[in-house]
Amino acid sequence: IDNAGLEYILYPARKTSNPQSILQDGNYDYSFDTDGTLLAAANSETWDKFKDSTNRNNTNQDNLDEFERYRSTQGGRYGLEPELANSNGVYYIDNLRGRIFFDSSLAGKIITLKYISDSLGTDNEMVVHKFAEEALYKHIAHAILATRANTQEYLVLRFKKEKFAATRQAKLRLSNLKSEELAQVMRGKSKIIKH
Repeated sequence: IDNAGLEYILYPARKTSNPQSILQDGNYDYSFDTDGTLLAAANSETWDKFKDSTNRNNTNQDNLDEFERYRSTQGGRYGLEPELANSNGVYYIDNLRGRIFFDSSLAGKIITLKYISDSLGTDNEMVVHKFAEEALYKHIAHAILATRANTQEYLVLRFKKEKFAATRQAKLRLSNLKSEELAQVMRGKSKIIKH
Protein backbone atom coordinates (compact mmCIF):
# COMPACT_ATOMS: atom_id res chain seq x y z
CA ILE A 1 0.00 0.00 0.00
CA ASP A 2 1.49 3.35 -1.00
CA ASN A 3 1.37 6.66 0.88
CA ALA A 4 -2.00 7.55 -0.71
CA GLY A 5 -3.57 4.29 0.51
CA LEU A 6 -3.70 2.65 -2.93
CA GLU A 7 -2.97 -1.04 -3.33
CA TYR A 8 -0.63 -2.19 -6.07
CA ILE A 9 -0.20 -5.75 -7.29
CA LEU A 10 3.17 -7.32 -6.58
CA TYR A 11 4.34 -9.90 -9.07
CA PRO A 12 6.58 -12.83 -8.16
CA ALA A 13 10.24 -12.83 -9.13
CA ARG A 14 10.14 -15.79 -11.50
CA LYS A 15 13.78 -15.57 -12.54
CA THR A 16 15.44 -16.07 -9.17
CA SER A 17 15.71 -18.74 -6.51
CA ASN A 18 17.41 -19.48 -3.22
CA PRO A 19 19.41 -22.62 -3.95
CA GLN A 20 20.72 -24.55 -1.01
CA SER A 21 24.50 -24.44 -0.92
CA ILE A 22 26.44 -27.12 0.92
CA LEU A 23 29.30 -25.81 3.05
CA GLN A 24 32.85 -26.90 2.17
CA ASP A 25 36.17 -26.58 3.94
CA GLY A 26 39.45 -25.24 2.52
CA ASN A 27 40.12 -28.51 0.67
CA TYR A 28 36.68 -28.37 -0.98
CA ASP A 29 35.44 -31.32 1.10
CA TYR A 30 31.88 -31.22 2.38
CA SER A 31 31.38 -30.15 6.00
CA PHE A 32 29.36 -32.36 8.35
CA ASP A 33 27.97 -31.77 11.82
CA THR A 34 28.28 -34.20 14.74
CA ASP A 35 25.28 -36.22 13.53
CA GLY A 36 26.89 -36.79 10.14
CA THR A 37 24.46 -34.60 8.19
CA LEU A 38 25.67 -32.08 5.66
CA LEU A 39 25.94 -28.46 6.72
CA ALA A 40 24.23 -25.96 4.45
CA ALA A 41 24.59 -22.20 4.26
CA ALA A 42 21.67 -20.16 5.56
CA ASN A 43 21.39 -18.14 2.35
CA SER A 44 22.85 -18.44 -1.12
CA GLU A 45 24.71 -15.70 -2.98
CA THR A 46 21.72 -15.40 -5.30
CA TRP A 47 19.45 -14.67 -2.36
CA ASP A 48 21.90 -12.21 -0.78
CA LYS A 49 22.07 -10.25 -4.03
CA PHE A 50 18.26 -10.25 -4.37
CA LYS A 51 17.86 -9.11 -0.76
CA ASP A 52 20.38 -6.28 -1.12
CA SER A 53 19.18 -5.05 -4.50
CA THR A 54 16.76 -2.22 -4.98
CA ASN A 55 13.98 -2.14 -7.53
CA ARG A 56 15.16 -2.49 -11.13
CA ASN A 57 13.68 0.87 -12.12
CA ASN A 58 15.51 2.72 -9.34
CA THR A 59 19.06 2.07 -10.51
CA ASN A 60 21.95 4.36 -9.70
CA GLN A 61 24.70 5.41 -12.09
CA ASP A 62 27.19 2.81 -10.82
CA ASN A 63 25.25 -0.18 -12.09
CA LEU A 64 23.44 1.54 -14.96
CA ASP A 65 25.74 0.05 -17.62
CA GLU A 66 25.24 -3.49 -16.30
CA PHE A 67 21.47 -2.89 -16.06
CA GLU A 68 21.29 -1.65 -19.67
CA ARG A 69 23.30 -4.65 -20.87
CA TYR A 70 20.92 -7.00 -19.02
CA ARG A 71 17.80 -5.22 -20.24
CA SER A 72 18.97 -5.18 -23.86
CA THR A 73 19.03 -8.98 -23.91
CA GLN A 74 15.49 -9.31 -22.55
CA GLY A 75 12.28 -9.13 -24.50
CA GLY A 76 13.94 -9.72 -27.87
CA ARG A 77 11.58 -8.45 -30.51
CA TYR A 78 9.93 -5.53 -28.74
CA GLY A 79 12.68 -4.52 -26.33
CA LEU A 80 11.15 -4.28 -22.89
CA GLU A 81 9.76 -7.29 -21.08
CA PRO A 82 6.53 -6.18 -19.36
CA GLU A 83 6.94 -8.33 -16.27
CA LEU A 84 10.24 -6.55 -15.55
CA ALA A 85 8.80 -3.06 -16.18
CA ASN A 86 7.27 -2.85 -12.76
CA SER A 87 8.11 -0.31 -10.07
CA ASN A 88 5.87 -1.84 -7.40
CA GLY A 89 8.49 -4.26 -6.10
CA VAL A 90 8.64 -8.03 -6.30
CA TYR A 91 8.45 -10.99 -3.96
CA TYR A 92 9.88 -14.48 -3.95
CA ILE A 93 8.31 -17.57 -2.36
CA ASP A 94 10.85 -20.04 -1.00
CA ASN A 95 8.89 -23.29 -0.89
CA LEU A 96 11.77 -25.24 0.63
CA ARG A 97 11.98 -23.04 3.73
CA GLY A 98 8.32 -21.96 3.76
CA ARG A 99 8.98 -18.22 3.60
CA ILE A 100 7.97 -15.23 1.48
CA PHE A 101 10.69 -12.68 0.77
CA PHE A 102 10.19 -9.13 -0.54
CA ASP A 103 12.80 -6.97 -2.27
CA SER A 104 14.32 -4.03 -0.42
CA SER A 105 12.26 -1.42 -2.28
CA LEU A 106 9.30 -2.51 -0.12
CA ALA A 107 11.08 -1.81 3.18
CA GLY A 108 8.88 0.22 5.51
CA LYS A 109 5.77 -0.22 3.35
CA ILE A 110 2.54 -1.97 4.27
CA ILE A 111 2.04 -5.28 2.46
CA THR A 112 -1.37 -6.93 2.43
CA LEU A 113 -1.40 -10.70 1.97
CA LYS A 114 -4.65 -11.97 0.50
CA TYR A 115 -5.04 -15.70 0.89
CA ILE A 116 -7.88 -17.90 -0.23
CA SER A 117 -7.96 -20.87 2.12
CA ASP A 118 -7.71 -24.36 0.73
CA SER A 119 -9.81 -25.42 3.76
CA LEU A 120 -7.10 -27.74 5.03
CA GLY A 121 -5.95 -27.48 8.61
CA THR A 122 -4.82 -30.97 9.57
CA ASP A 123 -4.60 -34.37 7.90
CA ASN A 124 -7.98 -35.26 9.42
CA GLU A 125 -9.58 -32.40 7.49
CA MET A 126 -8.20 -33.54 4.13
CA VAL A 127 -10.69 -32.75 1.40
CA VAL A 128 -10.62 -33.62 -2.29
CA HIS A 129 -11.30 -30.55 -4.40
CA LYS A 130 -14.74 -30.60 -6.03
CA PHE A 131 -13.32 -30.36 -9.57
CA ALA A 132 -10.95 -33.27 -8.94
CA GLU A 133 -13.78 -35.27 -7.39
CA GLU A 134 -16.04 -34.63 -10.39
CA ALA A 135 -13.26 -35.60 -12.82
CA LEU A 136 -12.71 -38.83 -10.90
CA TYR A 137 -16.43 -39.70 -11.05
CA LYS A 138 -16.51 -39.01 -14.81
CA HIS A 139 -13.44 -41.19 -15.30
CA ILE A 140 -15.02 -44.07 -13.36
CA ALA A 141 -18.33 -43.75 -15.24
CA HIS A 142 -16.52 -43.80 -18.59
CA ALA A 143 -14.43 -46.82 -17.58
CA ILE A 144 -17.53 -48.75 -16.50
CA LEU A 145 -19.45 -47.95 -19.68
CA ALA A 146 -16.47 -48.66 -21.95
CA THR A 147 -16.00 -52.17 -20.53
CA ARG A 148 -19.68 -53.11 -20.33
CA ALA A 149 -21.12 -55.30 -23.05
CA ASN A 150 -24.10 -54.14 -25.15
CA THR A 151 -23.51 -50.43 -24.44
CA GLN A 152 -24.34 -48.07 -27.25
CA GLU A 153 -21.30 -46.36 -28.73
CA TYR A 154 -22.72 -42.83 -28.50
CA LEU A 155 -23.04 -43.21 -24.70
CA VAL A 156 -19.40 -44.26 -24.40
CA LEU A 157 -18.30 -41.32 -26.57
CA ARG A 158 -20.42 -38.87 -24.58
CA PHE A 159 -18.92 -40.03 -21.28
CA LYS A 160 -15.44 -39.93 -22.82
CA LYS A 161 -15.97 -36.27 -23.79
CA GLU A 162 -17.33 -35.45 -20.33
CA LYS A 163 -14.36 -37.20 -18.71
CA PHE A 164 -11.92 -35.23 -20.86
CA ALA A 165 -13.69 -31.92 -20.15
CA ALA A 166 -13.87 -32.53 -16.39
CA THR A 167 -10.20 -33.54 -16.23
CA ARG A 168 -9.17 -30.47 -18.23
CA GLN A 169 -11.26 -28.17 -16.04
CA ALA A 170 -9.80 -29.66 -12.85
CA LYS A 171 -6.23 -29.28 -14.12
CA LEU A 172 -6.80 -25.66 -15.14
CA ARG A 173 -8.54 -24.63 -11.94
CA LEU A 174 -6.15 -26.44 -9.61
CA SER A 175 -2.99 -25.16 -11.29
CA ASN A 176 -1.34 -22.10 -9.83
CA LEU A 177 -1.94 -19.90 -12.89
CA LYS A 178 -3.05 -16.34 -12.41
CA SER A 179 -4.51 -14.60 -15.45
CA GLU A 180 -2.99 -11.20 -14.57
CA GLU A 181 0.54 -12.61 -14.31
CA LEU A 182 0.11 -14.68 -17.46
CA ALA A 183 -1.15 -11.66 -19.42
CA GLN A 184 1.76 -9.52 -18.22
CA VAL A 185 4.32 -12.15 -19.20
CA MET A 186 2.73 -12.81 -22.58
CA ARG A 187 2.42 -9.12 -23.55
CA GLY A 188 6.08 -9.08 -24.49
CA LYS A 189 5.82 -12.05 -26.82
CA SER A 190 5.22 -12.00 -30.56
CA LYS A 191 1.54 -12.95 -30.29
CA ILE A 192 -0.77 -10.20 -29.12
CA ILE A 193 -2.99 -10.98 -26.16
CA LYS A 194 -6.07 -8.81 -25.79
CA HIS A 195 -7.65 -8.45 -22.40
